[in-house]
Amino acid sequence: MHYPLRDILYKIFLRGILMLKKFICLAKSVREGDWCVAGKEVVSGKITDWIRPIGREKEALTIDNFDFGVGSILSCNVDLHSPSNVQKENFIISEKPNWQSWGYFPKRMSGIHLAIPVFSKGYRPKQGKVAP
Repeated sequence: MHYPLRDILYKIFLRGILMLKKFICLAKSVREGDWCVAGKEVVSGKITDWIRPIGREKEALTIDNFDFGVGSILSCNVDLHSPSNVQKENFIISEKPNWQSWGYFPKRMSGIHLAIPVFSKGYRPKQGKVAP
């Protein structure tokens, strides 16, 4: 899918501005032959809003030579918040996203319980299959 207005705004206003997003991966699936990833952002040690990094040319991500799964704490550079009608949590990754892993989030931590999405219970979305 191509987003001409988003691309124009990116080129005019946001060239060179990077935002580092750190998040707990709560969903990882195969989509359009690549990856769909989503999770809860970590800001100043607190779990906050949903985030879904998306690709620059299409929503699915091509992530080479980087191994992670549900429960991984990840970070990447993003350029732009790009909400859609149904996915307000979309952020376009940078040309050089610099994916990093910060370990794994325990299921229970200091009384905070995270609801693991239905993907981990064997649900198979129509668009793709659940990744390990």
